[in-house]
Amino acid sequence: MIPSITIPENEEIIMKTQGLYEHGISWKPGHLYLTDKRLIFAQGTRISFQGNIKSLVLCEIVKRKCILGKRVKQLRFVFENRNVYIAVRNVDEWVDIIGQVAKGE
Repeated sequence: MIPSITIPENEEIIMKTQGLYEHGISWKPGHLYLTDKRLIFAQGTRISFQGNIKSLVLCEIVKRKCILGKRVKQLRFVFENRNVYIAVRNVDEWVDIIGQVAKGE
């Protein structure tokens, strides 16, 4: 069994999927979690990125180069002064559900 992150009892995981997180000039494989409070990207139990949903300025789909230079749809998250790019499947579904969570639905 692959170890995963521990979520506090007062927080609920809404979605989880495998993906790639852009870190500098490389891509890190792991899991993207959407909880009712945060977006988290983790490799096993190690959190590479986390951002509070209330601090999310923008969530959009962009087509950019990924591994081996292939252009794929990715999620772009803007948190105040930080851009985060994560490649996952079903980007449209992720954008819709993140929007609902951000609005408190």
